[in-house]
Amino acid sequence: MNKLPDHLPRRYIIEAIHLWDAGETHQFQPARLYEIEYHGRRYPSKAIAGIAATLMTGTQFTPADFTGGIKSKCVKLLIEQGFHIHQDKAAAAPIADVLFPDELPSQEIYVEGAAIKVTV
Repeated sequence: MNKLPDHLPRRYIIEAIHLWDAGETHQFQPARLYEIEYHGRRYPSKAIAGIAATLMTGTQFTPADFTGGIKSKCVKLLIEQGFHIHQDKAAAAPIADVLFPDELPSQEIYVEGAAIKVTV
């Protein structure tokens, strides 16, 4: 399993976007939930990060190599280079179909300092 680099230069991200537009062959799918915006168009964030990492390192990255959720390193690397990430709620899978529940926004309200009862 390949590990994403700690830094992903903007030029590789932009080159990855151009390769996506050109139909370059890769193993990534369209976004399930999160997309990167570039010049008014949206692209699958995980795919763009993976293609950019492949360009930078020369090592082939696949979807199995890293996660692409909103709190992932993948998204962090894109945001660090000034890209905006959008959640596509229209394309979001039903909760039962989501593979990574930690990517879903919490529906619970947490109050700091609230008392809770723990039964053992």
